[in-house]
Amino acid sequence: MKIIDARELTETSEFSPDICIVGSGPVGFTLSKRLSGSRLKVLVLEGGDFDFSARAQSLSRGEITGDPYEPLHLCRVRRLGGSTGRQGWGAWCKTLCREDFKARSDIPYSGWPIKFEEMVPHYRRAFETCGFTDLDSEAWFEKPNGKTGEVGLEHAFLAPLNDFADGWKSLSEVGQQNLTLLYNATVTELHTEGTAEVVNSVEFSDGRRRHRLTPKVVVLATGGIENARLLLLSDRTHTRGIGNSRDLVGRFFMEHPRFRWGHITTGAQNTELVDLDPSEINRSGQGLPAEIVMRLRKGLVLSPSLREREGLLASRSWLQPVPEVGEGKGAIALREAGFWLAKGRQPAHPVKSFLTMARHPVDTARALSFYKGPSVRRLEAKNFCFNSIFEQAPQPDSYVTLSKKRDKLGRRQASLHWRINEQTRDTVRRTQTILADYLRGLGHKVDLTRSSGEDGEMVKASWVRHHMGTTRMSQSPSDGVVDTSLRVHGMHNLFIAGSSVFPTVGNDMPTLTAIALAHRLSDELEHLLDNQKV
Repeated sequence: MKIIDARELTETSEFSPDICIVGSGPVGFTLSKRLSGSRLKVLVLEGGDFDFSARAQSLSRGEITGDPYEPLHLCRVRRLGGSTGRQGWGAWCKTLCREDFKARSDIPYSGWPIKFEEMVPHYRRAFETCGFTDLDSEAWFEKPNGKTGEVGLEHAFLAPLNDFADGWKSLSEVGQQNLTLLYNATVTELHTEGTAEVVNSVEFSDGRRRHRLTPKVVVLATGGIENARLLLLSDRTHTRGIGNSRDLVGRFFMEHPRFRWGHITTGAQNTELVDLDPSEINRSGQGLPAEIVMRLRKGLVLSPSLREREGLLASRSWLQPVPEVGEGKGAIALREAGFWLAKGRQPAHPVKSFLTMARHPVDTARALSFYKGPSVRRLEAKNFCFNSIFEQAPQPDSYVTLSKKRDKLGRRQASLHWRINEQTRDTVRRTQTILADYLRGLGHKVDLTRSSGEDGEMVKASWVRHHMGTTRMSQSPSDGVVDTSLRVHGMHNLFIAGSSVFPTVGNDMPTLTAIALAHRLSDELEHLLDNQKV
């Protein structure tokens, strides 16, 4: 395999691959690894640099409208391996549940056009891609909501392969001659002609010059915002962009809204609560292999029957230790700044964060002592808060479109209009009540007043940087952008991979499902090209 800096290309460099994969994140890597060693010539284009760089990140800048959201250039990572490793992914993995694939009458636009059972073999391959080696236990698929009753426990697993750049480096050492990866190669447009049913060529920039290549098949794997952005930017033949005749490209943008809320007090050290803290090792393996136990965490979830009965969306709640007095403004600013500094990145508003900490020195010092103190102090914690992550209902008025502002390559930037509807907010309120009553029933004190702002308003929603739904999968072009094979409706040779194709998103952690879909797509691509159907 060749890994080449696109800036080293000459004006006469030519590429005519069978498959061009745009994006080198977990999905692009999975497709490439599956196709390595085959008769197919595969070319991967990565817009970022070999390592993390602010220059490459600037290409992800965009506009925010609608509900407050994080600056777009902080949300994803442009580099070899995509949004993984220290700067990006937390490496948490889990499958979606069976219920997540089903259509529900109380959730408009819900339901996948494929079934959970079809995904199980691809999930198994996805776990292997992420570095897990023991898949004998059915716990991988059956543990979610495994407890009886209204509140249960759901497992999640920390992937051994945290940084997919390491996967690329290992793949390059194998020496497969059918793979080539170009980095610093930002795709600027997909070119079509006539009826726009075929991508004739792919145009990309190395930052100074434009290049073109002529693949047989193109797969976009650049994330929930950039996949939609690239389709909208490719508007020479159709002014609305490729695949957008029904104005669905970019719509149904979904996140996993996150709420840090409440205050829980327990009378003595409680292993059950500490085990729900994702920053600590879970010590109850429940029969799983030792190497997996060390990477296992649990979260509180509501049973599917309860959610269906009350019309609630899915959720997952961690419990995290906090100082006895809770977190004030200084503590929150310290924690948020520490999150970015631990990733080697600059917070969105570093001066504002510093000033907030300076204005609340006692609160900041108390939090610093608690969070940076000996781990035994946290293991003996008696005070916790909820950190809950929720499913967002799909809705067309939450969307990605193009801004009038342009990046340094002359392309229009993305504009994100994120909206959380009332069904999502109702789910948050009801889930808070259910979980508080559940923990009170176990003998803990729960103060819900700390989850509300002034005048009883809900605490402000945050996010987990999951971008989903903008090129959703559907049986009919009237309902989505790609079909069940992940091919853009009405196109012969353009496919989209990643979480942008999710019709609904479950309660958290989309990466494993995106990788599983990539395995499924690789089978489809091999079949199509072997039979010369594209």
